[in-house]
Amino acid sequence: MRYELSRRICKAIILAVLALVLTSTPFVSSIAGISPSYIEVNFFPNAEHTYTFRQEGYSEMDFEYGCPYISANNDSLTDEDGIRSFSVTLKLPEKIDAEPGKYDCGFLLTRPKNPDAPPGISAQTMVAARIIINIPVKGRYAAISLSANNANQGEPVFFNVGVRNLGEVDLTGISAVIDVMDIEDQVLETLRTAPGVAPRFGSVELWKRMETTDYEPAQYKAKAILLYGGDNPAEAETEFLIGKLFVNFLGIKTNASAGRINPVTIDVESWWGNPIENVRAEVKIYNQSKVFKTDFRTESTDLTPWQKATLQGYWDASELEPGNYTANITLLYKGGSTEASALLVLHEAGTFGEDSIFIKAKDVLTSPIFLAMLVLILIINVSIWLLKQRKTKKPPESKTSEAKPKKPETLRAKRSGVKNDSEQKTKKAGGL
Repeated sequence: MRYELSRRICKAIILAVLALVLTSTPFVSSIAGISPSYIEVNFFPNAEHTYTFRQEGYSEMDFEYGCPYISANNDSLTDEDGIRSFSVTLKLPEKIDAEPGKYDCGFLLTRPKNPDAPPGISAQTMVAARIIINIPVKGRYAAISLSANNANQGEPVFFNVGVRNLGEVDLTGISAVIDVMDIEDQVLETLRTAPGVAPRFGSVELWKRMETTDYEPAQYKAKAILLYGGDNPAEAETEFLIGKLFVNFLGIKTNASAGRINPVTIDVESWWGNPIENVRAEVKIYNQSKVFKTDFRTESTDLTPWQKATLQGYWDASELEPGNYTANITLLYKGGSTEASALLVLHEAGTFGEDSIFIKAKDVLTSPIFLAMLVLILIINVSIWLLKQRKTKKPPESKTSEAKPKKPETLRAKRSGVKNDSEQKTKKAGGL
C-alpha cells in the first residue's frame, strides 16, 4: 500500500514539473527546423506577398493557419538532404479590423498523429513561423526619439530627432522644435530643425547643430516637439553635458559596521571629451563633533571621455564606535581635483545595513519561489526514499509457514526433556 502511494506521488511530481517546464519555456521555432521563423510586413490594402520557407525534420506536416489571409501553395519539394521547401502566400484585404500595432498572422506545422500509437502522454512535433503585419494608426501619427552628444565647452552639440511614421498617410514638411534647458528646466535657447519627409511606415532623421561658446560647463536637458499636423503630440527628451576637465562625484556606498575593515565604493563620472588619467580618491573620516578619526585611499583608474566608473577602497573602523560620520572626499586626477562630502553610517558590530548581502540573501531564502522549490525537492527525496525502502525490505513470512516447523521442534523438545528427566533419575538411583 505504501509502495503504491509513493509511486503515485512520484508520478504526480514528474507530471507537475513537466507541465511547469512546458508552460514556462518559450518555444523557439528556429530550433525546431523552419527558416525563416519571423517575417514582418507593413499593411497596404490588397497587397500580396509570397514567402519561401525551408523546413527539416519530417516530410509530412499539417498546416494550421493563424489568420484567414494566408495559404500554402502546392509547390512543396524535398531535396536529397531531407530539407523541404515550400511557399506561402499572404493576401491582404482592403481593411483589417484590428487594433493598430502588430497583428500576428503566422502558421503552425504539426506532424500527423500516429493512429496506432497507444493513448496517453506523447510528444507532438510542431514548428511555427510568425508573419507580423504592421497595422497603421488612422490618420496622421508619428513617434520620435531625441539624442544629443556630449561636448567640451566651445565644441558643437548635435541634436538628432528620429521620426517614425506610424499613420496612414505620408508626412511631408515636418520639423522639430528643440528647447534647451538647464537642470532646473528653465529654457535657455529654442532651436528648430530643417523640414523633412517621412513616408508611410518610413522614418527620417532631423538634425540641428548648437554652438556651446556661451554655455558654462554643466549638465543640460533638451526637449523636442515634432510639428507634423497630427492630433497626438510627438515629444521626446534627453540630457547632455557641456564639459571641461572635471571628474564629477556621483556617490559613495558602504555597509559598514564597527570593529572591522569595511569595503567602500565611490562612483565618479568624467565631464571631459578626452581621457583623464590616474583618477583616485582620498577620504578623511570625521565624527559628529568634527574630530578627525581616520582616512583611507582608493585604487586609481583612467577614464575615457564621458565615462562613469567605480573606485574601490577600504575603511578601517576597528577602533571606531557606531554612529554617523562625515566623509570628506577629494577626487585627484591629472589636471585637477574635485571636493565632495557625504554622510556615512557605522553600524554596531555584527549588524549590517539594508543593502547588506546578508539581507539580500534573507530575501531570497524567504521568497515564495525558493520555498516552493525547497518543498518540491523535499517531496521528491521522500518519495525516492520510500521507493528504496520498499525495494530493500524483504516480504514477511506467512503465519502458516511459521507454525509448521514449530510443531516438530516442540515435540522434539518435549521428548528431549522427558529423556533427560529419566536419565537424571537413573543416575540418581545408581548413585544410591
